[in-house]
Amino acid sequence: MGRYLLDDKTKAMNVKYQSEKKGAVSKADKVAMLREQMLAKRKQK
Repeated sequence: MGRYLLDDKTKAMNVKYQSEKKGAVSKADKVAMLREQMLAKRKQK
């Protein structure tokens, strides 16, 4: 499961499904997006 350190797999699956339904972005994707934005800002200066 990786992100979900839960003993109950079905509960972890439900949590994952709910977060995807809301359109939540994974932490890695957020970090990548922020990194791209920072690089873009640095290039502009």
